[in-house]
Amino acid sequence: MPDDKAVEHAHVIFPAFDLVNPLNLTAFSYHDRFLASMQTIPLEEYAQSHQGGVPLVLYTEDLGKMAVFSPLDNFKATHMSIVEGMWGSGPKSTSHTIPSGFTQSFILSASGSGSVKEGLMSWGSKVLE
Repeated sequence: MPDDKAVEHAHVIFPAFDLVNPLNLTAFSYHDRFLASMQTIPLEEYAQSHQGGVPLVLYTEDLGKMAVFSPLDNFKATHMSIVEGMWGSGPKSTSHTIPSGFTQSFILSASGSGSVKEGLMSWGSKVLE
């Protein structure tokens, strides 16, 4: 679950996606310890935490469509955020400076498998490539 402490938004949201949700996507993400505190909510209600909330899994109720969004590197430097009608990721709000030359890569893995497990397995295989 997200922390009770106020968490500021990421400094910059990039990549960013429009929060318009015509598919009524549900989302879940991990906070603090993997699997110990999973949060499942409508995408519009996503709440970030100091742990970043990654990966972010999006899916339709019938599991016909799903996607997993996460950083490929610098995991602990990332916040997933919803800001001004957009959702995405960026450097943590607790970062006071971003070093010259800092880069970060992201992955958006989509699946029509009908299973969140299969979608996560596909994402995991791509992360390990």
